[in-house]
Amino acid sequence: DNPLTGFLPPNKTAPEGDGYLNYSVHLKEGLADGTRVSNSAAILFDNNDAIVTNSWTNIIDNNSPSSSINNATLIGDTTIRILSTGTDAASGVENYKLFASENGGPYKQIGMMRDSVLFHAKPNTVYQFYIAAVDSVGNTESKAAQAEASVTTAKVLPVKMLPLTGE
Repeated sequence: DNPLTGFLPPNKTAPEGDGYLNYSVHLKEGLADGTRVSNSAAILFDNNDAIVTNSWTNIIDNNSPSSSINNATLIGDTTIRILSTGTDAASGVENYKLFASENGGPYKQIGMMRDSVLFHAKPNTVYQFYIAAVDSVGNTESKAAQAEASVTTAKVLPVKMLPLTGE
């Protein structure tokens, strides 16, 4: 209530007297990709010298990453291993959105992946895949829905059960 007494109690017994500081910085519109934005704060308590916080630097990342499927290989009859690669000059690729088409149908996002994934497929089906990279700040690659890899799974024949005969 009295501005001359300070707003935190004395540091007698922790956490009494402890405090923290949060602050936000709103960036100018149109900053170029790669622009470095550094900030720090000066905290003033009563008549004491200012306490200067450590400097924090962020780098503006306005560009989307790029990616491609390196390889899609059938393992066994219905398991497909998909290997991807991607680049992002600023924040780095975080993961990839994986899209698939079955037998020429529409592409659907079937999940997220890192550098590789095993996809469990239906037998006797043609799969086409493409990926779109997402970087560490959420920029997503814009890409046409077209095949980067195609795999046809094996036709799995039903198992015919034979009657058991006794000897």
